[in-house]
Amino acid sequence: MESSKKPIKGVYSARVNDTWWESPVWETETDFTEQFNQNLIEEIYSIGQGIASGRDTDPHDSLWDYQLPHLEQLKQVIYNIVTTTVADYMPQEYRTTFDFILSWVNVKAPGERIETHGHPDSTIAATYYIQADDGCGNLTLLDTGRELNWDREILSSKSTLGIKQVVPKAGKLVFFPSYMLHRIEENQSNRMRISLSTDMRHSVVRTDPGAPVLRSWTNQMIKIRD
Repeated sequence: MESSKKPIKGVYSARVNDTWWESPVWETETDFTEQFNQNLIEEIYSIGQGIASGRDTDPHDSLWDYQLPHLEQLKQVIYNIVTTTVADYMPQEYRTTFDFILSWVNVKAPGERIETHGHPDSTIAATYYIQADDGCGNLTLLDTGRELNWDREILSSKSTLGIKQVVPKAGKLVFFPSYMLHRIEENQSNRMRISLSTDMRHSVVRTDPGAPVLRSWTNQMIKIRD
């Protein structure tokens, strides 16, 4: 099995405080090789071919449900990178755990694009680029963080929404909060852009003393009569 332990290279667009709501986008160049990516493509193709031909009589909902070696390795690397990085950006009053929801592949031929959308049922949206030539279509994200005056903690009536762009590159992992609207620009290269996307959801560790469960509001509730 190939290793992918290159130190995380984060593109942090937010301040140290309140960063979760400042549209942070993280980019990491893994050390997965071209051969790894080709093997990954073969695994994904075999899944699609099995479903299309009817040989797979019980298709699963997510790529992660198919326990193939390169998919499993990529899944573990994504989990390690995302959870390690995002832990410092989530609210610190309580601990959280992360789980994968779905994983799927996006294959876009020259001239194709993906319209603006979000991932409302998850916490983190992540994409790993398997095949990505120059000009294959940037990932464009809406920077909602610019709408806030962080020094005064108010919405700014004069601010202008900005955008952030990620240039695809084979072996790159990009991830961001799922509340960020984003789109994929037109593929203007001569080959298909192939990427694997996955959604992750965090949940609170309910037994943690600082967990935001009903007891967290006890003192506020008793103010009603005190």
